[in-house]
Amino acid sequence: ALARAIAATGPAFTLVLEAVVPVLHFLEPRRFPRCALFGLVLTLAFHLVIGLTPPPSNVSTYGVTTCTRLFFVFPDAAAAAVGEMGRPHTAAGALLCAGMAAAAAATLALVEPYHAVAISTVQGEGKDWHAGWYAALAVLLTRAAVLEAAAGGGEEQAACGGEGGPPAEKEKSREVEGRTREGPALRGLVALALLYAFALPVAGLQEKAGCLMFSQLRLHGGSNHLLLPTSLLQRELASAEPTNAFAG
Repeated sequence: ALARAIAATGPAFTLVLEAVVPVLHFLEPRRFPRCALFGLVLTLAFHLVIGLTPPPSNVSTYGVTTCTRLFFVFPDAAAAAVGEMGRPHTAAGALLCAGMAAAAAATLALVEPYHAVAISTVQGEGKDWHAGWYAALAVLLTRAAVLEAAAGGGEEQAACGGEGGPPAEKEKSREVEGRTREGPALRGLVALALLYAFALPVAGLQEKAGCLMFSQLRLHGGSNHLLLPTSLLQRELASAEPTNAFAG
């Protein structure tokens, strides 16, 4: 039943999440803390569904690799959550460890029947330990998100309906935040990301990486993208000299 539900709702679910999640991550988290938290939870849920998908489409390692980087979204809160996990003798630590263990066990139990009858598997034979590890990681990161939302402070509290911090601290925060958001380093990183995600596949200079992950983007023999072409250099230089790397 779970496999049929995923197969029936997967395409629409993926399209909605792929459109909504980047918007939620793009919003300034200090001004829209609830949106940032919701975007993070959706990201974790999205990768969990991928891990629960029957083989060979289950790629739990992708979720582990990707969502581990969410640490950099809230490093202090993530460190605090790990600290709680390291203190299982406390009430908060015991509850967190129990939640992580329960999530891992439940995920392994859910995927076990699919792996037992799978003809082809991505994660190897036997138990999909990556799925269990990802489920535990998702609980840990969710706890970090809760701690981040509870910590708040300054503009975050004001956006959530609180009083906010002192005016001097808020003004200093705006100044530092403005320099970070509008600085040349950030503009350069954004330009590099746009080059990597859009310009290189369109030009025909990249065929492996993010552009090929789950999209099945056609990079040879014409484009199957709704709006953008691919491999423009290969098309332009198809009749060039055989010594040309883009000929043919």
